[in-house]
Amino acid sequence: MLRDSSALASVFLWSVCLLVAPTQLAAPSRKGRCSKDLHQQVETLRNETLNQTLVNFTLYTPTQVDIKLKCFTTTLTCFADELKVLSEELKISGLSSDRAEHLSGKLRLLTRPRRKKAPQLESGCHQCEFYEEKSAKDFFAALLNTLQNMNSVNCD
Repeated sequence: MLRDSSALASVFLWSVCLLVAPTQLAAPSRKGRCSKDLHQQVETLRNETLNQTLVNFTLYTPTQVDIKLKCFTTTLTCFADELKVLSEELKISGLSSDRAEHLSGKLRLLTRPRRKKAPQLESGCHQCEFYEEKSAKDFFAALLNTLQNMNSVNCD
């Protein structure tokens, strides 16, 4: 059991967390989806991955048409899922997969605020498995293009 002063401090901290959390969970501004560093990190992963002679696999690759159809969340979620697949493929090949896992998580964070509204806002969007499987080179080109388009709209 907690002593009186530590119990009081715990209750106070929890109440502060409960007051602050709802304001932090509100939908982010457009600037919240501005991620110039993510583009650079994806370029680095692309260069590292494509320079490996062992890498020869395909990934489901969303198209730019889906972004134009307002399928932002489902498209980024697909890219995040496929980066996780890439991470596993790299592990199997005995290569480092940390960067791919990290970027998968960062893409998921970009989709999180809108995910609750996704079924209503993004009806008619495709599940990842409906996209064509393309080479890693084409996958990275599509991902980088998507991030560039996102940044051109959301970054100052």
